[in-house]
Amino acid sequence: MKCPHCGAPMTEEQVFCETCGKERQLVPVFEAEIDETMEDAISGIAVDLASTQEIPPVKVEQDITSEPIEEEDEDEFLPEPSDKSSTRFLLFMIGGVVAVVLLVLLVVMLFRVREQSSYDFHIKKAEEMCSLQDYEQMLSHAESARELAPNSSDAKMMIARAYEGMENVQYEREMLEDLLAVDSAYTPAYDLLIPLYEQEKEYQKIADILLSCSQQSVLDKYTDYLASPPQTSEEQGSYEEAIALKLIAPGTGKIYYSLDGSDPTKKKKEYTTPILLHSGHYTLKAVYVNEYQVQSSVMQADYYIDETMVSAPEISPESGTYTEPQYIMVDIPDDSYQVYYTTDGSEPGMESTLYDGAIPLPVGESNFAFVMYDEGGIPGEIAYVQYQLNMDLAFTGEQAANMLIQNLIAQGVISDADGHIPDVEGKRQYVACAVISESDQYYYLLDEIFISPDGMSQKTGNRYAVSTITGESFRAERNLIGMYDLKRMQ
Repeated sequence: MKCPHCGAPMTEEQVFCETCGKERQLVPVFEAEIDETMEDAISGIAVDLASTQEIPPVKVEQDITSEPIEEEDEDEFLPEPSDKSSTRFLLFMIGGVVAVVLLVLLVVMLFRVREQSSYDFHIKKAEEMCSLQDYEQMLSHAESARELAPNSSDAKMMIARAYEGMENVQYEREMLEDLLAVDSAYTPAYDLLIPLYEQEKEYQKIADILLSCSQQSVLDKYTDYLASPPQTSEEQGSYEEAIALKLIAPGTGKIYYSLDGSDPTKKKKEYTTPILLHSGHYTLKAVYVNEYQVQSSVMQADYYIDETMVSAPEISPESGTYTEPQYIMVDIPDDSYQVYYTTDGSEPGMESTLYDGAIPLPVGESNFAFVMYDEGGIPGEIAYVQYQLNMDLAFTGEQAANMLIQNLIAQGVISDADGHIPDVEGKRQYVACAVISESDQYYYLLDEIFISPDGMSQKTGNRYAVSTITGESFRAERNLIGMYDLKRMQ
């Protein structure tokens, strides 16, 4: 015996084909109640016909008082009853009734066959088999439904769920992939397919199917797997001023970029802060890599900047050699600008020291660099100045620091010459940073620095002054014009 569907060999005992999984039975099974009702109807009609008898004609009695009326004898025209004709009539009636019953039965059979061959019937049966955990029958009905409606996403989903119940991961996965390739809006399929990818750590495949998904509920649920290209805060094009360009991407991954059109994945320049674009042409390329190392496609944008640069700050005094104390001053146009500086000649930025008033010129050689930012955070050109302060003083800055330490010990501010503080871990150091003049006298200006137990150093903000003539110590407090007022220490 062979399978009527695929032709594979089958035994008499087999109901389902091992090759295609379909049922061998082709003759529909009728419900017992319908068969019993039809048998009762036929039996009732046969009994009624069998009990039927011929009714003889009624004779009319003549009136004896009336004159005889000559009538033709009707009996000679009536056919004599025949047992054979009655039997033939009865058989004819039974045959007609049987024919009608058979016709009704045929109609019912055709209706049942048609019903059991419908898409809705197989989908419903597949759902019933799923609730009974009969996944082989479920698969058979789901496959039949798919044959009747090849593009039905529901039928494909039923097949995938049947394979899930049968623990056939490969076929389940292939069916779900086929479903979403045709119907990317079928949201239930994502909840079955994505966990399969997660088990195998195939995060790139998750990102790929999410990129083709238009259902926001799905995207919100699996947003961590998304790897969409970065977006920019400024559209590409031409600008007449410098811009601070921001790169935006969903998730907690990283953005890599380049400004010369090169592959951003090779340079691995990570985006952390807004990118300042000054005059020039820039070809921005950026890529987003999520926490699962899934990489987005590369976005590209071109920017043409023709700006009027923020001018370099004006510094006084000019670079040179000096023999008298000086204050370095910066001319700032208004409060919307900020100036940052370094004291070792390195390039300054917003992470450098903020200029907040006059800076006393250090003794010896010094190199300053200043940069000014406008209200939009756009920096200007850098101003570099170099100084040499040569003074013939009675003692050095280190000697002035020792004098201050002895004074602070005497007052109980520190406990020893190393700068330890009572009941506090760490110590304080004092370093001469400049020379200032006050009432025609010179003073060393010293910064107080706190050294933590782990060796980290930080200025405390306290400043002291030591007279270069008497060695007397003072507290140095900055006034409103940026100069220092000296208060004698008791």
